[in-house]
Amino acid sequence: MLVLKEPVDLEDKYLQYIQKHWTCPSCEKEMVATILDQIRHKETCEGQNEKIIDAPEETNKGPPKKSYYCSVCEKELLLTLPEILRHKRSHSSSS
Repeated sequence: MLVLKEPVDLEDKYLQYIQKHWTCPSCEKEMVATILDQIRHKETCEGQNEKIIDAPEETNKGPPKKSYYCSVCEKELLLTLPEILRHKRSHSSSS
């Protein structure tokens, strides 16, 4: 009778070579990949990089920012409420 002392380690050793159908959640590319292939793809995935660039506010733990259009600057700004008030005051104090 054969008894394996560490079956989990044996499975983990071979798990890295198992390929399966996988779809990247960021770019939705479908592929047959090992776990290592999935990790490598995630590191270079353009979809993942776009999400990071598009959503810097999500990583910011500060107060929420709101879209504010300044008619004096003629710009759309993304500011917190205190920043909006400071920005308005900066125009009134300079006139």
